[in-house]
Amino acid sequence: MPKLGVINGLRGFAILAVIYHHVFSKFTGPGYGSFELANITFLPFTYLSNGWLGVNIFFVLSGFVLSYPYFLKKRDFISIEDIKRYYLHRAKRLLPLYYFSIFFCVIFISHSTSIISFFKEIFLLVTVLFVYSSEFFFPSYNWVLWALGIIIWFSIIFPLLIIITRKYSIKNVLLVVLIVSLVVRIIGNSEIFYIGNPVLNPVKDSLFGRLDEFVWGMFLCHIYVNKVELISKIQAGAIFIGGIILITVSCSIWDYIRLDMLTGSMVPFANIILDLGFVMLTLSLLAMKENPIKLFFSNYILQLFGIMSYSLYVWHGIAISHIITKYDAAHVILYFLILFVLSCLSYRFIEFGYIANTKNLFLISNK
Repeated sequence: MPKLGVINGLRGFAILAVIYHHVFSKFTGPGYGSFELANITFLPFTYLSNGWLGVNIFFVLSGFVLSYPYFLKKRDFISIEDIKRYYLHRAKRLLPLYYFSIFFCVIFISHSTSIISFFKEIFLLVTVLFVYSSEFFFPSYNWVLWALGIIIWFSIIFPLLIIITRKYSIKNVLLVVLIVSLVVRIIGNSEIFYIGNPVLNPVKDSLFGRLDEFVWGMFLCHIYVNKVELISKIQAGAIFIGGIILITVSCSIWDYIRLDMLTGSMVPFANIILDLGFVMLTLSLLAMKENPIKLFFSNYILQLFGIMSYSLYVWHGIAISHIITKYDAAHVILYFLILFVLSCLSYRFIEFGYIANTKNLFLISNK
């Protein structure tokens, strides 16, 4: 399928946001740079304290990218062979790097744990069942794999979602999934489910707690394929502004919650605001003609990080733990250099080792 520059660029933006959060968020946490005006707390740097929300962007874009060929009617799930072909293709795309990273961690990153706990975690990682375990939802070897595990399960249930949307329409499926995911997040937003991470937990951020983001991506793809040409220049600009406002509101809500200025009961709803804002932002960029805004979100650097986002995501957490032993310029620069080189090699030889032409792998989209 042809690549879309905006989608590549937004992937790049998402991975940079996540890396920034894990490297620098301790310096720009909730309330960073805030000021009071007329008894209102303004948060001008709220994006800097919420880079972790880049994972939400990945979930939405995963739904878009997987749906793209099916809504274009280039592929379909008509026969068992179609489904087998899909799973083989998806496994070829996701599993080599996933399993290689697990093997690497087990060999080179030691943990003092019991034999029983070791084999239990390895079994859950190999079967990708760790996302259903409160004990190993954040794998001890590489905690960022939780999101990759959710994406793998999105991929597993994707054929069923396509078949259901064919029968009941993507709008109806989105509505049902929005309700289901919201209920799961409301249930999971209890203190008893949080296990050390202040914003994520195995119930609220489970497959069904995050399924609405994936289906938002499918819905976005449906609109892009069928309706994008009907969006005028003025409408695209208005949708863009609306999307930015909703994303800012969602980030601010998260800051207010963590600053105890809003009740935690808002957490399940913050995702909906963010996801809708991101869907609007992406749709507006896809609908825009060439202009400075679209060029910014599809520039070469962002697209390059976007196409390598899988490798960058898998390795960035491990690299943080073993390279940035103290926060000075030398360690931070070394971290980014090693991460970039390692991700380039991983992208070339593990993700796409079966492709002969290296140059084609690093080409960006002009569409």
